[in-house]
Amino acid sequence: MNVDTRARQAATDVLAAVDVMRRSPAGIESRAGSIEGFRTFEARRRRTQRAVAVVVAVAIAALGFAGLLRAFRSAPVPANKITPDNVNRLEVAWRGSIPRADGAVVGEGYVVAYAYPTDNISGFLEDCASRGGDCAPLWTADVTVGEDGTLSSTPVISDGHVLVGGERCGPTGELKEGECASELYSFPLDCRTDGQECPPRWVAPKAGGVLMMGSVATDGTYVYASGNQLDVYRFDCGEAGATCEKAWTRPAGSFGPVLWEDTVIVAQDPGHLAAFDVDCRSNGGECEPLWRAKLRSYGEPVVADGIVYISDWGVVAAYPVDCGTQNTVCEPLWAETWAEDVWVAKPLVSDGILYVLADRFVPSDDVVCGSGSCVPLGTHVWTYHAYSVDCVAAGDPCQPLWTTETRERGLTPTQGHGQIDGAGSGRFYITVSDRSPGASARLLVFDSRCRTDGGACTPDWTAPIATSESTLLVGHDLVFISEGREVLAYAADCGTSGETCEPIWRAPLPAGTTELVIDGDKLLFGSKEDGLTVFATDGEVTSEEGGG
Repeated sequence: MNVDTRARQAATDVLAAVDVMRRSPAGIESRAGSIEGFRTFEARRRRTQRAVAVVVAVAIAALGFAGLLRAFRSAPVPANKITPDNVNRLEVAWRGSIPRADGAVVGEGYVVAYAYPTDNISGFLEDCASRGGDCAPLWTADVTVGEDGTLSSTPVISDGHVLVGGERCGPTGELKEGECASELYSFPLDCRTDGQECPPRWVAPKAGGVLMMGSVATDGTYVYASGNQLDVYRFDCGEAGATCEKAWTRPAGSFGPVLWEDTVIVAQDPGHLAAFDVDCRSNGGECEPLWRAKLRSYGEPVVADGIVYISDWGVVAAYPVDCGTQNTVCEPLWAETWAEDVWVAKPLVSDGILYVLADRFVPSDDVVCGSGSCVPLGTHVWTYHAYSVDCVAAGDPCQPLWTTETRERGLTPTQGHGQIDGAGSGRFYITVSDRSPGASARLLVFDSRCRTDGGACTPDWTAPIATSESTLLVGHDLVFISEGREVLAYAADCGTSGETCEPIWRAPLPAGTTELVIDGDKLLFGSKEDGLTVFATDGEVTSEEGGG
C-alpha cells in the first residue's frame, strides 16, 4: 500500500464507520468491536482527533509523501535522478540522528521528519551528508502541550516555511483537565542550525478546537485548515510568534481541502460538497459557497483539470469547478451509481484516466464476537473501474474502459475497505491478499489502457509481497515495496504477459520502517525504532548547499 493511499484509507475507514452508525443506529453495538467510540459526529470529535491524528496524519502522508514532492528552491534538478538504469547504485547517503521518524516531507532543499508519540518535528538539509554519514537536525519543534497532546496534521512545506497542526491539552490556560484544542503553526525552514527548539513564525488557534483528517493546504497566499469547520488564514499573517486571526471561515465539519486556481473545495457535514472563492472575505467573517452539491454521506474530494471528483456510498460523481456562483446548487456533470450499501473509495486520476473502486461486502455464516456482541465475517469484493477523463469532462454517459476484480475473505463489514494503491508510468497497481490458510499477498500491475471495451483486464505482471499492508511507492518508472526489514525495487515495465517479476534492487531497512518517499535522487525511509534513513544514487551531495 503506498503512503498516499494509507492516508486516504485511514480517512475512508473513519468516515465509513461514522456513516454506518448514521445509517443504522441499532447496529452500533453490533459493530462495537470495530468502531467503538464513534457514537455520533459531535461525540466522536475528540476521539476522532485522538485516533485519527495518529493514524491519519501518519498515513495521509498521501498528501504528505506522495503529494509534497516539489522542486527545490536552492538546489538544481539532480542529474542523477533515480531511474531503473541506476537504481542498483542506491546506497545510504545519510541517517537522521533522531530516535524515531513516523514520516517525513521533502521540499525546497529540506527534509522535515515527524514522530509519535514524541509529537515533534525535526528539520534537516536534504543533502546534509554523504556516504552513510549521520546528521543531527538543524532544529526541532514541539507542537503539543500536555501529556495527551499530539500532532494533528501532516506537515506541509511551502515558500520557506513548514505548516503543521498540534494540540494543547489541559490543565493549561483556559483548558481544563481532559480538554484539548488544536493550533496551527508556521515555522521557518531556516530558523536555526544548532539543533535547538525552533520558535514559531505564527500560531493560529483552531476555532472550536478540532483540526483533523490531516487537512492543511496552502496556495502561498492563504492557509486552509479543515476539521470541525473550515478556517482560512493568511500565509503571512504574523511574525515572531504572533497569534493569527482568521481571514474567513465556514462552520460545519470539513474534509479536504483541495485547491484549483482561486477556488477551495471541501466536503462538509452534513453531506455537502462546497466550493468557495479563496478571497471571499478578509475580516474573519463567514463565507457563503460559490456552489454546493448534495452528498449521500461523506467523501473526500479530488480535483484534476478543473473537474472535482468525489465518492460516496454507492456513487462517484464529477462537478466542474466553475459550475456555479452565489450558493448555486449544482447537479453532477457525470455520475456512476451502485447499490447504496456499496462503499466507493476516494477516486484517483492519472494519465488521463479516472480510477474508481467499488467495495461490496458479501457476508458468510461465520461471526466474530466480543464485548457482548457479534459481527458477521465475509468477503469484500473490490471492483476497479477505469474511465476516460475526456468522457467524464464532456458529461457523457461513460462506460468503463476496463475493469478488474479482487477479493479478500475473513473480514468484518467495516474492516478492509478497498483502496487504490497507485498509478503512474502508464500502469495501475493493486496489492491484494487473502486471509485463507496458505494464501499469500501479491502485487498486481496493469497497463492503464489494457482495454477500451469495458472488459476485464489481466495483470501485465505480478510479484509476491509479504502482506497487502506493505508500503508501496510508484515513481520514476520504478515500484518500491518495503517489506519489514527490506526494501525491493521493480522496473515498472518488467513484464507484459502476466509473468512473475524479480526485484532489480534490494537493501536492508531499519526495524519498524513505516513510510517511504522518493524525491529526485533521494529515497527516504522513516523508522519507529531508528529514525530517518536516506538513500541516494551515488551517495554524493548534489545540491549547492551542503553541510549540516
